[in-house]
Order: sequence, then C-alpha cells, then structure tokens
Amino acid sequence: MKTRNKKVSVSIGIPAYNEEANIKYLLMSLVAQKVTNFTLDTILVISDGSTDSTVREAKKIRDTRLTVIKSNQRRGLASRQNEIVKKMNCDFLILLDADILPKDNLFISKLVQSHLENSKADIVAAQVLPLESDTFFGRMIDWHKHWKRDLYEQINGGDCVFLCHGAARGFSRKAYKQIRWPKIWAEDAYSYLEAKKRSLRFSYCKEAVVYYRSPQTFQDHVMQSIRFITSEKALAPYFPAKQLQHAYKIPSHLFFTSMIKGFFHQPIFALTYTIIYGYCQLVVRAGKANNDLSIWEASSSTKTLSVK
Repeated sequence: MKTRNKKVSVSIGIPAYNEEANIKYLLMSLVAQKVTNFTLDTILVISDGSTDSTVREAKKIRDTRLTVIKSNQRRGLASRQNEIVKKMNCDFLILLDADILPKDNLFISKLVQSHLENSKADIVAAQVLPLESDTFFGRMIDWHKHWKRDLYEQINGGDCVFLCHGAARGFSRKAYKQIRWPKIWAEDAYSYLEAKKRSLRFSYCKEAVVYYRSPQTFQDHVMQSIRFITSEKALAPYFPAKQLQHAYKIPSHLFFTSMIKGFFHQPIFALTYTIIYGYCQLVVRAGKANNDLSIWEASSSTKTLSVK
C-alpha cells in the first residue's frame, strides 16, 4: 500500500524539570535511532523552570534536529505539552518523559509501525518497564509494576486507560491538533479519554519499550500512588461519570485471578504492597494529599537510570 511506503514525518517533544541526570542519555538514544519508516524532523526539549543543569546537559548533544528551550517559570507538564503541540506540524508527534530510556534503536520505528498497521491509530502507547532495583523496597515496587501491566494487558485487548502511560506516547496529527490538556497531573489518562470521546483510535505497542526507574523510597512511592488513586476524581470535571466508571472498571474475574497468582508467586511482596496501598488510601481519605492538580514535587529517586 502507498500509505505504508510513505515515510512518516516524526517530531519528539520532551518537557523536562530537573532532569540533569538523564536528559543527555535520552537525547543520545533518540539521535541514534535507526531511521526506517519515518523521518525525524525535530526533537524539542522545554525546560519547565529547572533549577539544575538540565539545559546545559541537553545542549551537550550536537544535532541540527535538536532545539532546547529554557523557561524560568514552572508551569507544569500539561501546560508544556500544550506548548509543544502548538509548535508542531508533523505526521506523528511523540511525547516523552525526560526520565526514561528507549530499549533499542528501533523504538521510534516500532511506534510508527503500530500507528500505520492499526488503522492509523491516533494514540500509540509504548510498553513501559521498570529497571531492576537493588533494594527490597525497589524490587517490591518493580514486582507490582509488572503485576499491574500483566493485568492491564488482559483488559479489552490492551485498549484501556491504564496502558496509556504518559512516559511515551505517539499522537497522529489529527489527535495532537485536537487535544489540549487542562491543568491536571493525570494528563495521560486525560489524553486517552479525550481521544475516546472524539472517536479517535488507541493502540498499545508492546514491542516499543522504554525503561524507567521505579520509586526507590517509601515517600516517593506514596506520592505516586496518591496521584493514581485520585486520578478518576481529578478527571471528573472533564468527562461524564459513566465514561470514567467504564474506563476505570477492572473486570472482577481478571483482578482476583491476578491477585491470587500474585500472592502465590510473591507472597511477601504482595502482602507488603497491600499494606502500603492501604496506607495511601487512608492518606487520601484523610484529605492529606496534595491538592495542586497541575504541579507536584518530582520523585527524586526515579531520576537516575542505568541500563546494563
């Protein structure tokens, strides 16, 4: 087909806040991607009020496709993504977190291929995997991340809000020209739900893999868990209750089957995590969670990556 023979023009947008430890390595990986079914036009990094050396580290990468914008004002992820999409006019826009690393040099190619092969999917989400941790706490969180992913992949053939991870997504021109994010932190779920409301297509590309670092401290994990627990409430002003309930519903038989398997294979991890999750629920119900829906303190223990 002619559509498959035509190379897709791709741009990449990366909002970054205090990402000096990883931004250079992410950019090195991106400029080294093998160009197959696409042309890489632009890599745009916007520093969202970083107080470290994010900009300096990013500018160490010498590539004509790279643009680094420094802003002294912190506006939050959603605002920076809106800024990025307004500047783009490509066929396929990839939005990335700055604290990830692609698994291989075919990452972009695999996202683009999924876009082309799935009826021109309008949002393509990558598979997001945790790097192996060294501590008991880190290994427990890694285990839970894998457990959740295995569960979510069974829901509706992978077409679910939980797999639209903000760390790495590709958007068709039709999608990124329509979607604008409100000032909420649950921007990944928002993009999925807004796409569904506009009858846009979603595809989960398991072959396109990025790595990230799980929270390595109790405090950082609690912060992330609270965001997840409160996500449905944060999205309530923007979507009908029925749509949210449908999107966030996990079939009981899948959940309990996965839970039993989890307790059987890793009883200590499963029990410990259940207690921690219960604590997070109590924090939310007690009203002690941060109410700022657009900006939050970054998880410092997730910033440093090292792929061996």
